[in-house]
Amino acid sequence: MQLDWHLITALVERWRPETHTFHMPCGECTITLQDVAIQLGLPVDGEPVVGSLIYNWKQVCEDFLGVLPPDMKGQRLSLPWLAEQFTKLPLDADVVSIQRYARAYIMQLIGGCLFSDKSNTLVHCMFLPLLSDFDEAGTYSWGSACLAWLYRELCRASNAQSLEIAGPLMLLQMWAYDRFSIVAPQVALQAPVNRPLGFRWSGVLPTSEQSGNMLLTYRQIFDRLIHTQINWTPYTPDIMALLPDRCHNGQLIWTYVGPLICFHIVELHAPDRVLRQFGMHQLLPSFCNTNPALHKIDLRGKHDQDWSKIHAKYITMWHS
Repeated sequence: MQLDWHLITALVERWRPETHTFHMPCGECTITLQDVAIQLGLPVDGEPVVGSLIYNWKQVCEDFLGVLPPDMKGQRLSLPWLAEQFTKLPLDADVVSIQRYARAYIMQLIGGCLFSDKSNTLVHCMFLPLLSDFDEAGTYSWGSACLAWLYRELCRASNAQSLEIAGPLMLLQMWAYDRFSIVAPQVALQAPVNRPLGFRWSGVLPTSEQSGNMLLTYRQIFDRLIHTQINWTPYTPDIMALLPDRCHNGQLIWTYVGPLICFHIVELHAPDRVLRQFGMHQLLPSFCNTNPALHKIDLRGKHDQDWSKIHAKYITMWHS
């Protein structure tokens, strides 16, 4: 799916880092764990995606990928280099080779889409040790980590001095298409059978590609948005029945209120502010303000940290 940068910009302008919601004239709305599970099919329940950065990263790459990267940017791998090294799996590949190709493919998904940064060509090696055992890798809450990453990028981009945004922007765009039909491409797409809902937008051109500069138009649409123009509950029983089991898993924490964790990132999940998205009556939300100190944490100069210890308090809250 091609990104609609005009739509993304208009949404960023509506994002409030204090509440992690988009403020519209008729109320708040936001991307929740429910959206991640249904749109992408990522597991939202499980162990937090967190760990230590105290590794010999070249040795980690050699152990888990079978190749030694010639040049690393700090603790990050080149995505083009990964693509060149792992082009086509040999027909006679053994189990170890298959696992290495699988890790390389997942790392490209991580760096190119789910956890992308502003470099667009690098992926951090901190995710690689979590892929050492595929059975264990399946126990992590990749969906909550992905949402934490998106929240952090939206918070950064909402700063007036910021000029860029990265992260899982496809998730943001697909969420907007399903919530605001007025901005969605006018193409009748059926929910995919046994695939995450986000596949319904595969190959569809965004509206801005069909009618030029749409930023002003999107701003006017959101400025004048009324209650009936938001599809508060797009995931109808008919649609849910077509989705694979992995999109239904973790429903008990879709309305979880608390921290989302991805290594150095801790961001608040506040679905209690958008209960209409779960078919519930929305009461007046309580005061909310994300921790400014948490928002200032990044990976610069922190190459020898164990985030599982630093964020132990928030990990305990997640587990509870």
